[in-house]
Amino acid sequence: MEKRMIIAIVISIVILYVYNEMFLKKYTPPKPLTQHKVVKKKLEKKIPVTKKLNIKEEEIRNFKEKRITVENSLFKLIFTNRGGALEKCVLKKYYQTVEKKRNVVLFDKLKYVEFANALKINNTKLDNINFEIENYQPKIIVRNKPVTITFYHNFNGIIFKKIYKILPDKYEVELY
Repeated sequence: MEKRMIIAIVISIVILYVYNEMFLKKYTPPKPLTQHKVVKKKLEKKIPVTKKLNIKEEEIRNFKEKRITVENSLFKLIFTNRGGALEKCVLKKYYQTVEKKRNVVLFDKLKYVEFANALKINNTKLDNINFEIENYQPKIIVRNKPVTITFYHNFNGIIFKKIYKILPDKYEVELY
């Protein structure tokens, strides 16, 4: 019995060794990186600016803030015309307590959601600018069809638009 066991172990070791040598690729360590010389070239061609966007201080400070409340079966969103941004999001089917008294608020005045307002014009962020609202309604309920809300601002003939699309029965808000 011991003789068979020793033969089985020897045959197993031989099979593993042969398999390792024939079928597995050998590890070769990566070559060290050679240092390349970095060449910095000065950009000689200047792009001419055709229009300078002037934003008046009055446009930034003196406007009436409007809010739009949009609801579907899953959440309630509040948009503002200050920067044309999503200001607040409340989940209807999730609660902060076991007694189901208060819904979960994902964010409330979270710097007007930074990803939507990263653009600056003359060092003025878009979240400080009064956007107009197409077909303004203070409350919109999304039932069967998706609803789009369009914010726009005209900077000396250049129109910036933010289009939000809210889908019924989904936790999705698309920004175009």
